[in-house]
Amino acid sequence: MKYKFYIFIFLVILVFLFYPITIITESSGRIKVYCTGMVRYFYFSDTQSSFSQGAGFFYKEFSYNNYAVLNAENSILRIEICHNAIQLQKEKETAYVFVSKDYLPFISEDTSFASNKKWLTDEAKDINDYFNGKVIIPSKMFVIYANIPRSFHISPYVIFVNSMKDMIHEFNHYTFGYYIKDGASDTWAEILCEINTMLYLKKKYPMLYESELELKSIGFYPQQYGSKVIEFYKHFNYDEAKIFNFESKLIDSRKRLNDTVFYSLFVSE
Repeated sequence: MKYKFYIFIFLVILVFLFYPITIITESSGRIKVYCTGMVRYFYFSDTQSSFSQGAGFFYKEFSYNNYAVLNAENSILRIEICHNAIQLQKEKETAYVFVSKDYLPFISEDTSFASNKKWLTDEAKDINDYFNGKVIIPSKMFVIYANIPRSFHISPYVIFVNSMKDMIHEFNHYTFGYYIKDGASDTWAEILCEINTMLYLKKKYPMLYESELELKSIGFYPQQYGSKVIEFYKHFNYDEAKIFNFESKLIDSRKRLNDTVFYSLFVSE
């Protein structure tokens, strides 16, 4: 009996070492992670230029000035005491996002967008109006302008952007990538987010639209942002109504999608 008991205790310890219970506290720019074993993490903040990843045993501390993103990917249970979190990690694919007090002072007219730049919240109303009824509109969205090499979406409600154009693209990732899940190697979500960006630019910023159309046509961007977008656009004869009708069918029928299924649906239209 003792032998079995010790085996049981050993197995429990082993589970908690590699799938730990994690306590995350945050206050005044300091994030502290306490865990029963090893926690694997992805981290980004305004004090570094790109995401870092690693693993820590029992305790790990991070610091930030204005904002930070933390994904603790292997915890079986997380307990949070976070004073400045605008988003908590609810799934493996999401993350904690922390901002310093009053860092997002600008609120859009409909109060669903908050940002650190007024011109982004001013644009948000037009984005909401244009895409309303066409894609899934999030109940809230936090838009952080940052001097970063490329923009990105932290599912479900936070986007980091370095331009107004990218704000439109990342906004659409709430629908294509979060509401309809994609795989790590899939590119269909990038194509749809980029095509919707083009449609918005065509309506509101025709000169920027023409410039983007030219850049995509000459191979300036990677395929999922360039040539494949043009291929999709031409297939639907540049017709906004046809494109949104195709997207609406996906929204109504799919919760997850991969490139193979996407292209089979695409060519059948």
